Parts: sequence; C-alpha cells; structure tokens
Amino acid sequence: MLALNPTTHLLYLHGFRSSPQSNKARSMAQHMATRHPDVTWWCPQLPPSPRDAMAQLITGIANWPHKTMAVVGSSLGGFYATWVAEQTGCKAVLLNPAVDPARDLARHIG
Repeated sequence: MLALNPTTHLLYLHGFRSSPQSNKARSMAQHMATRHPDVTWWCPQLPPSPRDAMAQLITGIANWPHKTMAVVGSSLGGFYATWVAEQTGCKAVLLNPAVDPARDLARHIG
C-alpha cells in the first residue's frame, strides 16, 4: 500500500548529553542514506538551553513541508519531538521519550 504523503524530510533529535555522533544517530543516518537517499535528513547538535534548541529547530525546518516531514526523537529529543509535531502537525516517532525533563534531568544539570 502506498503512503498518501510519503516522508520527504526527516528530523532526528538526540537525547540529553548526546549528539549527532551517537551510535543511534549515526545508525539512523546510515539507514536513511542507504535506504532513503531521497529524504532530506537533519540531525542537529542541540544546544543545552531548551529555548535555544527550539529556536534552532524552528529556523532549521522553516521551509520544510509540514505534511510530508516527520520527526524522530530519543529521550530528551523525544520530548522536543512532541513539541515540534504539535507546532507543525507532522508525524512523530518517540524513542523512550523524557516525559518530565525538568524533574528527571534536574540532577544532571549544573
């Protein structure tokens, strides 16, 4: 069965204290390059500040087609992915998302 709106753009958001160089992000990037080379892929290095991270994401996807984009987020990236999906109406996949990062990550800040 063909998808009515195939994904043309994929945003991958890494977790807290992670990066685009993590095993998960690199594995995903390799999969996309090999199996879906026509899909625009972006896995940015997220800054520590949630406000700065959201500003970076909104700017980075400003010209992406919301109907055919998707976001994948892991851990804190899953929390952010939920926000991106709510703002854009795009599809989202969450991998072990942080559901209350202010509480759960507080001991790791500072």
